[in-house]
Amino acid sequence: MKIQWTNGAVSEFIEGLGYIAAISPNSAAKMEEKILKYIDILSKQPLLGRIYEDVPEYRTLVVHKRYRIFYHIENLGNEDVVMIDAFWHTSRDKWTP
Repeated sequence: MKIQWTNGAVSEFIEGLGYIAAISPNSAAKMEEKILKYIDILSKQPLLGRIYEDVPEYRTLVVHKRYRIFYHIENLGNEDVVMIDAFWHTSRDKWTP
């Protein structure tokens, strides 16, 4: 299944990697590689993440020890797409769809 990121999720991902890169560029590169592997797995197993609280159309998946993604499956025309809505540090307040 195709993966698509919202603009907000892309910004959050870049911001998170930038923060880590300022401390350790090598760690940021490893983190990015690990997260993108999870995203690749998600494209093959879109129901991998658990249902997010009481909102059954959204799912969440821990992609790094301190980061998770929030996503939903959306039908765009004639194909289903995994839409990544947020890249979230676990210390932040609760995510709201």
